Amino acid sequence: MKPGEGEGKSWFDLFRYDNDLCDRVRKAIAGKEQQFTSEHERGVFDIHLAPVPDGGDSCSVLCIAVDITRRVMAEKALQEYACLLEESQKVARLGFYIFHPPAMTWQASEVLDEILGIDDTYSRSQEGFLDLVHPEDRPMISAYLFRSMQKLHVPFDEDFRIVRADNRKERYIAGSGEDGLRFLQTAEVDLVILDMLMGPGMNGYETYLKILEIHPGQKAIIASGYSQSADVREAMESGVKKFVRKPYSIRKLAVVLRETLRQE
Repeated sequence: MKPGEGEGKSWFDLFRYDNDLCDRVRKAIAGKEQQFTSEHERGVFDIHLAPVPDGGDSCSVLCIAVDITRRVMAEKALQEYACLLEESQKVARLGFYIFHPPAMTWQASEVLDEILGIDDTYSRSQEGFLDLVHPEDRPMISAYLFRSMQKLHVPFDEDFRIVRADNRKERYIAGSGEDGLRFLQTAEVDLVILDMLMGPGMNGYETYLKILEIHPGQKAIIASGYSQSADVREAMESGVKKFVRKPYSIRKLAVVLRETLRQE
């Protein structure tokens, strides 16, 4: 609507095709306050209709409309990217978890829950996590959890085994480049995500070269908090499909995962 186009016209003339909006105006005129969101081709609006008695039988209505189009579009985009990331994780069988040392609790993504063989009812306590760890590896993991609780920030670079809760099958989790290589000696994966700096031992580029000796053409993504270094450029020349600069957003990771997995 152009400026001045609605001058002299009633609300019902302007929005006669929006039955819901007209009904809400009628309720406001009848003295019932209305708060709602209305979406039109012109945008999305938060609308507040407040009855204002005139002192007689008539009633005016104060209308406050706030344009929230940009916010709604941003929320929809974030939801779409979250769905995209979830789809990419399912395809690549990638899961993630968040550990909260003070409370000794943890959260896991839906994909990781599937890998671990658990559901929403499973206990996310320290004991619940240790129950999933292979009995022979529990002392090592318990020591790591204790160090985390003491806020010593000791990096975790050990490989260990978990035992799925539903069928008791073992799964192998690698904590370093060397551990990942040992795993790939007897297994195949759709995609490898490598951090360029992985603490003591091999860096991401060196790890990728070793992976290529086992699985030529292995798809991989390199992540780094620095701009593209010589090692990153050499990794890209060797076959790494994508470079992701840290810190990266959910949107960026989702797009890169999807593009990489779709590449031949």
